This record gives sequence, structure tokens and C-alpha cells, in this order.
Amino acid sequence: MSIPSLDQHRFRIAQEAYALIEGEVRPFITAGGRLWSKGSQGYPRRLRQILQGLDRAHTVTFATKDALLIDLKQRKVEHVVPMKRIVIEIVDPGQADTRSNSNADPIAGGPAVSPEDLISIFDRLLVKCWVTGDEHDRLNRAGRSFQWDAPDGDGWARYRQAGVIAYPLAANGNFEKPDTSSRLTPRSPSANSASVAQRKVFHPYDSRGRDACAMTPLRQLWCASSRRPS
Repeated sequence: MSIPSLDQHRFRIAQEAYALIEGEVRPFITAGGRLWSKGSQGYPRRLRQILQGLDRAHTVTFATKDALLIDLKQRKVEHVVPMKRIVIEIVDPGQADTRSNSNADPIAGGPAVSPEDLISIFDRLLVKCWVTGDEHDRLNRAGRSFQWDAPDGDGWARYRQAGVIAYPLAANGNFEKPDTSSRLTPRSPSANSASVAQRKVFHPYDSRGRDACAMTPLRQLWCASSRRPS
């Protein structure tokens, strides 16, 4: 059976990244190197550059109200879980930044043990959100190391800290319509499939939703708002 060209392209990207991880990055860590601090030898940046090819397969699935009011060219595409945190999960979850994580447990099944596994972890964690330039700046200033990390896998922590509220988007790019169900509508198993079916919905920024979502494997990554914009 032939493999679609897009899948072949993604697999080649994953192979390149995995070769770098096995050949250089993990030996560097074994020798005492760290990925989250200065002295990382630029490996996180190099891997992010390689993985940009996988990023392109993902559409934007969240947005703020203000972001949808401005021209598309003015919007900033924000990674809810920063790319550096995704890289660390793929390479070695034990390299999570100790300044903003209470433990070094895997957040998405890391570390990757093959190129296919790398793609699986990447696709589980990659979530994009449209924000305004001001919101982007606020998110980057939200807290210590938040610009490149997601504390204990909670990608929405920066949003709560910065007071930035995002809502899930429908396939047409507009906000999803409210429904009477108390559960999140499953998305089709495409680039952003993260097994979200049957997960309860809470407002992602109130204390009730924060506590409940913190108990899920991806720690609120896929918790969407139960209140839709009017």
C-alpha cells in the first residue's frame, strides 16, 4: 500500500530529527548536558527548526476574541505548549525545567523511541492559538520560563497567568457554537488528534476547571471553554 506524500514528508522530517537526537543530543545529556538552561549547545533550537515541517500540518484550533477581530496577517500563532517543551518531551522528559515543573514525569508518553513515536508525541502536544501582538507579549512575560515551558504539561498556565482567554475554533475558523452537552465534541483523528472524546469541559481559567483538568494526562491541554463568546 502506498504512503501518502504528506506522510512520507513528515516521516523524513521525523527521521532527520531522531537521527540528531540519537547521534548527538542524548549522548550530550548522558555526558551531563542540559536542554533547559544555557549551555544546551543550541540543540533545542536546531530540533525546533527541523520540526517546523511537522508543525505546518497542524491548523489553528483556538483563538482569542480580539485576535479574530484583526486581519489574519496581524495575528500571532501561539503554541499552547511551547515548542521547546515539546522538544524536551520527545528527547527526555527528565530535562524539564526545574524552575517551573514540580516533577519530571512524561506529559505525552516521552521520550520518543522511534521516528514514528516522535510524530505521535509531537501531534499530541502541538496545539495552535491565534492571539494579538499584545496578547503574545503578555504571554511571553507571564512568568519565569513560561516563554518556553508548560509547567507540568499545563500549556494553559501562561494564559491564565496573563489573563488571556482562548476559545476553540470550528472547522470554518469561527468560534464553535455552544451545545447542550457537558462533554467536548470529539475532533476527527487528524493532525491534532489527542483522544479528547468523552473528556469533561470546564472553563479553562476558573478554579474548578483548573483543578479538574490538572488531573488529566495532558494536564488541561485539551480542556476547552464551556462558555462560548457571545
